[in-house]
Amino acid sequence: TATFSILANAVNWTLSENTPWMVVNPISGNNTQLITILAAGRNIFGNQREATITASADGYPDTTITVIQRPSTPLFQVSPSLLSLGSDSLDIAEFNLSTNLISWTIEENASWMRVSPDSGAFTSRITVTATETNRTANVRSDLITISAAPLVPQTILVTQDTIRAIGLEEQNMLNSVSVYPNPTNGELNILFSQQLDLSQLQTQLFNNLGAEIEIDCIKSSNGIRYQLDYLPAGFYYLSISVGDERITKKISLINR
Repeated sequence: TATFSILANAVNWTLSENTPWMVVNPISGNNTQLITILAAGRNIFGNQREATITASADGYPDTTITVIQRPSTPLFQVSPSLLSLGSDSLDIAEFNLSTNLISWTIEENASWMRVSPDSGAFTSRITVTATETNRTANVRSDLITISAAPLVPQTILVTQDTIRAIGLEEQNMLNSVSVYPNPTNGELNILFSQQLDLSQLQTQLFNNLGAEIEIDCIKSSNGIRYQLDYLPAGFYYLSISVGDERITKKISLINR
């Protein structure tokens, strides 16, 4: 807000302006009054802007008041600066782009990922999607660059796990295994449709970075139950083996 005064003695006066980003109150009156100007919109365009208020009263020449609105301090931030994709095609990760600038673009050169949207304005949520399964036996990475002139571009490192990094190459085994519900908000069940020797059963849970997470389970005659609600939401990989047989299931843990 800002204020100015009209000094008059019983004169019927009016104020006029046609600027969408400010409000003047009052716009008419008599005698001396204090006038308030309210900024109705944030100045996000990087330069100061000006408007004119015209004061009129019968028998007097018009008087003009110039109003200047300072620009906002440019904001341009991305978070997090490191994203991890699972090994599977269509695996996703997201980051926040916080800015008050009116134009930004995103560039990436990796054939194995896609960014959406890759251009826009103001604050947005950006999705990075794996376009192919990583079968290279190595974790791969590439940079995406976010540009918003006149500020310095920012980068995010995106990595994609390999299916061999955490033993995800499935063989013809354990076709009788059902994992449900998936996605889950915490409880996860493994059901075996045929009798197996559960004394040989081993399970391991991995996160998107390939790090193993300790988990406890409750075994029954034909299945196992896990409670994962203490873990953050995201994608996990559950490796199940009985003897020489092994299978890995991708688990989606959603927010509670």
